[in-house]
Amino acid sequence: MNSIPRKIMSAAIGGIGLAALLTFAGQETTLLIPNADAQGKKWKYFGSSTCGGGSCHAASKPEANRPANEYTTWSKKDNHAKAFNRLFEEASTEMCEELEIEDGSKDKRCTVCHSTDVPKDLQGDKYNNEDGVSCDGCHGPAEGWFKPHTKPHKYEDMLKLGMWDTRNIWRRTDVCVKCHLQIEPELVDAGHPDLSFEIFAHSRREPPHWYERQTWDGVRAWSVGQAVSLREALRKISKRIKGKKEFDTTVLAIYQAQSYTLVFKHGVAVFGGDAEKKAVKSLNAMFAAALDAEKIADGAAMAKACDAAADLMDKLGQKLAKSTDFDAAKVKAIYAALAADKALLDPDGIDEFVAEQAAGALYALYNSSKQGKGPRNNGDVETPGAIGKILVRPTVYKPEDLFDDEGTFKAGEWVKRYKAAGALVK
Repeated sequence: MNSIPRKIMSAAIGGIGLAALLTFAGQETTLLIPNADAQGKKWKYFGSSTCGGGSCHAASKPEANRPANEYTTWSKKDNHAKAFNRLFEEASTEMCEELEIEDGSKDKRCTVCHSTDVPKDLQGDKYNNEDGVSCDGCHGPAEGWFKPHTKPHKYEDMLKLGMWDTRNIWRRTDVCVKCHLQIEPELVDAGHPDLSFEIFAHSRREPPHWYERQTWDGVRAWSVGQAVSLREALRKISKRIKGKKEFDTTVLAIYQAQSYTLVFKHGVAVFGGDAEKKAVKSLNAMFAAALDAEKIADGAAMAKACDAAADLMDKLGQKLAKSTDFDAAKVKAIYAALAADKALLDPDGIDEFVAEQAAGALYALYNSSKQGKGPRNNGDVETPGAIGKILVRPTVYKPEDLFDDEGTFKAGEWVKRYKAAGALVK
C-alpha cells in the first residue's frame, strides 16, 4: 500500500492504555456544536441528573417506542459517562505533563471532549461537567425542550426548542466526529492516539440506549458515517497542511483519511455520482504518492483537493441519511466488493487502521443483510465469530492475538480471518 512503516501509526498510540483509547480527545475546532435554535436563542444545559427520574429514562421495562432505561444504560455501561474520570488516569496525567497542563480536568483542551463543557451562563442548576459527555452533550441543551418533552409532543417541535436531531444519522455522526476525529496535533505529539471512527461499530459498543427508527440501519449508518468521517479526516489534512505542520504529524491524518477512501470507495461506487467516484480515486492516488515519497509534493494542491472532496462527502452523507435507495442487492454488492478487494487481502500492504474500517464495514453490512429493511428496535443481529475476530479497533473489540508483544499488527493473520468473514454474505 505504501512504504512508510506501520510503526509510525503504532507510535501514535504507544504507551496509551486501554482506558485512554476508549475516550475522546481535544478537538481542532473551538466550538463543539452550535448551541442555538433557528432564531439564534441560546439554551442552558441541565445536566444528566435531570434525566434520571425512575419513570422517565430509568424505568425497568421498555415502552413501545423507546427503551425507557436510557439513563440507566448510559450511566452504567456507556464510556461517555466515564469520559471525565479518564482525565485522572495515568496515561492522561503523562500527556498533561508533556503538554505542561497543570490539571487536565480544568483545561479546555481536555474538557471540551471529556465533558459537556459550556460557559457559566449556559449552565443550569444541575449542570455538572463531571457528568462526562452527558445527555445534553449529544441531545442538545435541555432548557427549551425539557418540560415540553415530558408531555405528549411532536419530535419536530422539540427540534425547534433546541433539541438536536440525533434520529438523523448524518446529524448524529456530525456530533460524534467533532471529538472522535478532530484531534489537535499537539495532543497527538504528546501521546494521544489520532483516533479513527466508524459509527455503526461505535454505536453498538456504547451500547445503544435508543431504538433506530430508519430503515436499512446497518448500511445507512455505515455509508453516512463513512462520508462524514472522511469529510472530517480530509478537513484535518487540509488544516494541518495550511498550518504548516511537520510531515510526521500530517501523515497521521493522511493514514486516517486513506483508511476511509480505500474502504468507502466501494460504497461510493454504489451510492455516489461521477464527481464523488472521481474524487475518491484521485485522493487514493494522491495519498499513495505522498506516503511512498514520505513527503507531500504540492501541499496547496492536496489541501485544495481535500477541501473539495470534503464538501462532496458532506453532501453525499446528507443525501444518504434521508435516502430510500437502499436494498438487499446493494448491501450484497458492497459486501462482495469488499470481500474481493485485493488491497484488503494483501498482508504486506494492509495496516490496522484500514483493517478497522474494512471490518466495521462487514459488521454493519452483515447486520443489514440479516436484519433487512427494519427498522431495528434495539435488537441486534448476533455477530458471527468470524466477524468478531476481525474487529481490530476500537480497543474493546481488539483481539489480543492480532497484535504481538510490541503492539505490532499481525496483518497476515487478519487477512486470513477477513477472508472467512467475507464469505458470510452471498
